[in-house]
Amino acid sequence: MISRFGFFCGSALEFLKVRGVQADVLHCHDWPTAPVAWGDRGQSKCVFTIHNLSYGADLVGRAMASCEVATTVSPTYAREVRPSTIMVFIEDSVASGTFS
Repeated sequence: MISRFGFFCGSALEFLKVRGVQADVLHCHDWPTAPVAWGDRGQSKCVFTIHNLSYGADLVGRAMASCEVATTVSPTYAREVRPSTIMVFIEDSVASGTFS
């Protein structure tokens, strides 16, 4: 399933390039769109919104390391995931450069 989403993300970025579209910001939502964050997005900035850290933690971590801004779906969810072991894993991975 991950390769299907990776293919879709790559196709979307290629479509923008072929059409000559240069978006100011690409807003990605959760792990299915994570590859956009580290893909060839030209000069576009990336905002990555986390919806559910229970899925695709590696992809989410890599997207967070590649995007300009990371958000959650709500302040409540931000507080919920802050102490989570997945969040610690992502922070450690970003700090160590694992997802560079």
